[in-house]
Amino acid sequence: MDILRLATVLQLFVCVFAYRESEVKRPGSIGELISALNTSGPVWLLRRTYTEENHTCVYSVKKSLSNTEYVFTQYYMDNNKPVQHLLYAHLYMTGELEGASMRVSTEKGAATGKEYGLHTWDEDNHCAILYLRNHNGQQHCELYAWNDDVAEAEKNCLSNYELYCENFKKNEQIVYFDTCTVQTGC
Repeated sequence: MDILRLATVLQLFVCVFAYRESEVKRPGSIGELISALNTSGPVWLLRRTYTEENHTCVYSVKKSLSNTEYVFTQYYMDNNKPVQHLLYAHLYMTGELEGASMRVSTEKGAATGKEYGLHTWDEDNHCAILYLRNHNGQQHCELYAWNDDVAEAEKNCLSNYELYCENFKKNEQIVYFDTCTVQTGC
């Protein structure tokens, strides 16, 4: 009888650890989203398939990150004036086919906010494509890159953005420029 209990407990441990390992490495998982967000430097928004007039040099800096929450400060230039906002993101899975998402709000624990989904994360080049829907339900894409990789991101990451976001690029806006690091002090 004791050997059966031991075998059952051992099987449970193996299953739990196997699940955690696959969750971390599976494309579109919370683990992959956490990898994309987990840098001490700025994460730059390079371009997006919609426009926000006069917004340039948009980047985020992590304050804290867990399996369910990402707290960050977003910085940008609005008509050449620096702006910053403290934001809270709840990390969650939207379903097996849709993958990892985050709901971003100005309030911690808010039930509503802007919903972002992870489309792709390029671990080697540190760039990600996120998708979102605007208030009219239209889908859009955003291309992000880590600060240390931003200079090469256009070359290394643009092809995926072009491929996955082509249908949404009617109002594309380039947000990052070489002068952004100088303007925002990073």
